[in-house]
Amino acid sequence: MKCGGGTTLNKLFAILLIPGGRVGVALFFLISGYFQICKSTVSVKKVVEKTIFYSLFLQVIALILKIGSLGSLIRSFLPIASGNWWYVSSYILLMLCSPAINEYFLKLNKKQKKIMIAFVWVFLYTLPYLFSVQCYGLERGVLFYLLGAYIRTEIDFDKIRTFKQQLIMAFTLIWIIYVPIGYVYCSGEKNNRLFSAIGDSIIFNGVIIVGCAVSLFLIFVSANPYSNKTINIIAKSTFGIYLLHDNMYRDFIWNNLLKIPTKFQCPLFPIIAIGIGTMIFISCTLIDCIREWLFGATIYRLDSYRQKMSQP
Repeated sequence: MKCGGGTTLNKLFAILLIPGGRVGVALFFLISGYFQICKSTVSVKKVVEKTIFYSLFLQVIALILKIGSLGSLIRSFLPIASGNWWYVSSYILLMLCSPAINEYFLKLNKKQKKIMIAFVWVFLYTLPYLFSVQCYGLERGVLFYLLGAYIRTEIDFDKIRTFKQQLIMAFTLIWIIYVPIGYVYCSGEKNNRLFSAIGDSIIFNGVIIVGCAVSLFLIFVSANPYSNKTINIIAKSTFGIYLLHDNMYRDFIWNNLLKIPTKFQCPLFPIIAIGIGTMIFISCTLIDCIREWLFGATIYRLDSYRQKMSQP
């Protein structure tokens, strides 16, 4: 995140948004660990299919806009192996390994699980971020997967419900704590190795992101169950929204198409940013809903055709 040039208000607003992406990714892995820990089998078919579809779809758009290249064209046919979306590659690999992880994790007692998570937190999550190790995306996923698994197997949700207000306050406080750290970081101290190690790696990534993700997850997972059709539709489209707006052409989208660096200089940047974010979310949701409808209709017609052909 480049914070130079904008007003102080714009910088503070941008800094408040910075944890959002990492907390969102952490929540995806937490949810995976929570629901996958009790399963012995795994299927990544839908994730692979959707990733390939949007990779090819985006490449077609890129060629139309004349921003694609031969390299990006080749990568679009191999989006998972080429790492177009680091999260997808890490998620699929983690899911394929999950039966073995589950078998080992479920044999541990509560204390052993805590020790394992603490070890992963320090040596596979916090320190590797400081040294920018190559497989950090997968290591990040392992920590939050184990945290989700621990919550599912060891947490008493009746007790959590009695501390719901405290969890909300903790989530808010932990998030806000990042503001002064982020402001210093965006004001030029990011070249200071000591500050980067302590402020960015340990405090921000190692404590704030983990604290925000876990507290927010506990708030919702301990809530009384309910179902809402609109929320379900949006939730179903969330993965498609991620694929559409955070891809190999993200610099073109944010810098060239939406011109965010220029808008950052405007006094109304917070309002503009909220408007752009809302527009992207709604438009990507509509695109994904259309894709679901088209594929659903196609599958329905194919099934009807097969049934008709199988009749004597």
